[in-house]
Amino acid sequence: ALVGGFRSGKTRAMLYRYIYLSWLRKGAVKLLVVAPTYRTLRDVDIPLFLEYFDEKGIPYTYNKTDYVITVHSVVMGSIIFRSGDKPERIIGFEVSDFIIDEFDTVRSGIQKDLWTKCIARVSAVQGATCSIVTTPEGFKETHTMFVERGIGKLIRAKTTDNHYLPEDYIASLYDQYDEKLVDQYIHGEFVNLNNMSAYYGFDRRY
Repeated sequence: ALVGGFRSGKTRAMLYRYIYLSWLRKGAVKLLVVAPTYRTLRDVDIPLFLEYFDEKGIPYTYNKTDYVITVHSVVMGSIIFRSGDKPERIIGFEVSDFIIDEFDTVRSGIQKDLWTKCIARVSAVQGATCSIVTTPEGFKETHTMFVERGIGKLIRAKTTDNHYLPEDYIASLYDQYDEKLVDQYIHGEFVNLNNMSAYYGFDRRY
């Protein structure tokens, strides 16, 4: 799990993960990328991959109907894109690896089901990998799995780790957010804001 603040490079890490897996599997990688909604796939995740392949001159085919990119050389393999809002639809195919984008923004009631459905897609593959990238949104399923249960490696990333961001962008985040939201959305820490959003910053002196 890669847990990080806004613009800390989480989404970009999915692309580099694919490149690494292509090398590791000698072009036989079949990666499932799941996003919270189709809008996220359309506006963020799919363009990320397409723009990179175009920029590097890497030949590929994009099937818009099935949401599948097939890469023909250099970093050969395929990427299947699916929405996580209806886990019951993630059926009928196998992949070698999967990544769930912004896992903690998926509705709490379906997070476990989504994880289970994705696990089922790699159940027949030796050495399959299962990953998530997310901004922490309280003590949700990412915290349960990777902190409380310790099912895998947890990597933390801060917004300030991204040296390509303009300085005024980071400064504006500090101006907008109080201490707890800074911890969550800049430092990538798990923060519980439930039942306290109206009062945790209260000071009777003011």
